[in-house]
Amino acid sequence: MAVYLVIQDVISDSQLFEQYAQCVKPIIQRYGSRMITVSSLDIAPAQQTIVFECPSREDAVKLWNCDEYTTVRNSQVTPAPLQAMIVEGNLLA
Repeated sequence: MAVYLVIQDVISDSQLFEQYAQCVKPIIQRYGSRMITVSSLDIAPAQQTIVFECPSREDAVKLWNCDEYTTVRNSQVTPAPLQAMIVEGNLLA
């Protein structure tokens, strides 16, 4: 069964978000995960939803808590609080 790490944030700088996306790619790959969707940045500030598909709940938690991802996540400073959740199931089946 797949596990999804769903992150919502307000992103007002599309260039900063592109840097984030490039930085997290090798990190999530090390945890056997992949970024499967990102909502569009049609308006600014935009509610951004990022979904990572992870092999297990344990891997999703490890990814969220790893030092490398925490550093990248914290560099994306926004005034709105970031929200994250883990969703289990075959959402894409």
